[in-house]
Amino acid sequence: MKKALTILLAAAMACAMHSCFTGIESTPRIGDGELKRQHVSTTPEQRFLSGVVAACPSQWQSGKEFYVTDSKINLIFTSASTGTDSLEGEVIHFCRFDSVPAVDSHSAAEMILTHGSDTLRWRPGFDIDALAERSRLDIPFTVDLDLVAQVRTQLAGNTYYITTPLWYDPATMQSSGGLRHVPVIIRDVQPGTADMPLKVIFAPQTDRADSSLRCVLMTIGDTRLATRNFDRLFAFENPRRRYPAITDEVWNLIIKSPRRYDPRRMPPGTWRTTPDYPRLRHTRHNRTLELPRRCIPDFRRRIPHPLPLMIPAKQTIAATACYIWKYKTARYNENNIP
Repeated sequence: MKKALTILLAAAMACAMHSCFTGIESTPRIGDGELKRQHVSTTPEQRFLSGVVAACPSQWQSGKEFYVTDSKINLIFTSASTGTDSLEGEVIHFCRFDSVPAVDSHSAAEMILTHGSDTLRWRPGFDIDALAERSRLDIPFTVDLDLVAQVRTQLAGNTYYITTPLWYDPATMQSSGGLRHVPVIIRDVQPGTADMPLKVIFAPQTDRADSSLRCVLMTIGDTRLATRNFDRLFAFENPRRRYPAITDEVWNLIIKSPRRYDPRRMPPGTWRTTPDYPRLRHTRHNRTLELPRRCIPDFRRRIPHPLPLMIPAKQTIAATACYIWKYKTARYNENNIP
């Protein structure tokens, strides 16, 4: 009798345990066909500049212009180039592609650019045949002025609602206080930086006394680096209409978008002076940083242990514990703070 009860109990447990499987084993595989059938909805702002694309290298004409955003562009040119210094802010012109012998006895493509009477040579790293098959080619530290002109044609003179408070002064590119969800008129589009190639200059349509021109940096395209496209910065319609339940008082606070910076989370050199976070000047690696006193330890104080501040992961637990104990017991000397 006891043996029969044991068998029945074991059978019941087997049935109960069978229901604990996750079901992954019986889930059919999801292929590309199922994924392609999923239609992702896009907004009109996302589709607005989808037709603005850079020309492929095979369609480049002699005289095509590129704006240089950084003086580091001299690092990409070959030794046969001339006049590679002080190119930041200048416009260089495309001339042609040449086929030159490479180190591995194969041919390589070489781009010939000109700046005044100087000749600049850059090798992208592939041959002429591969160049003809590429849909785009980006020259490091430059902005395609033809692309800037296309965006300027689409935006200049139009009125949009800006959705970001990150406004800059077009002349100095210093950050200035901005507003959200206010109408602005696009005045011009100029080349920006290598990462954000478009500088959109606009005039705010607000009641503020300071209504001078401001700008935002914008990207374009569908690459991984295109993180601040038109749909992230502007809207066609007033966003206020989508939130009728919000009162006017609250909406005005949203427009002003006061940003409260936490000094402990701001990058080095940009912390603000507050009573709780007095500025501390510290010189390290030939750079002077202004850091809040509570955010960093005093690097000048002597720690009575030869191990560095960052202990490698392969150090023993005993050495790590010894270092932490001596570091914690070292007293903070206020007299060492400059």
